[in-house]
Amino acid sequence: MALRRYALGLQRIRAEDSFVDVWIGLEALFSDGPGELTYKIALRVAHYLRENPNDRWRVFELLKSSYNARSKVVHGSRPRNLTSVHRDTEDILREALRKIALVGRPPELRALDVQAVKGHGLT
Repeated sequence: MALRRYALGLQRIRAEDSFVDVWIGLEALFSDGPGELTYKIALRVAHYLRENPNDRWRVFELLKSSYNARSKVVHGSRPRNLTSVHRDTEDILREALRKIALVGRPPELRALDVQAVKGHGLT
């Protein structure tokens, strides 16, 4: 699903549609259901992709902001920073898909949650 939505997003004419596809891809990889989607996805992606705590924080904050932009788009408005936030979010999804391809399996969400709470890096 994530790879299909990433590819579909690359074909879209409207930036809003492509941006929503990117978020569907991230949700397919890093969400396990309802409840605090913004926080859970941002935290899991940050831990999956970054070792350094400062880099993790930047990814976490970027995705929280991006999710707010996504919410605006799906509710009918266009954020002023859509072009840059879309590009940054698409880069993150592409990086996650690349890592999954290299590792050979999707992220284990429970393990990411445990590592985030304990403050450990990924192994």
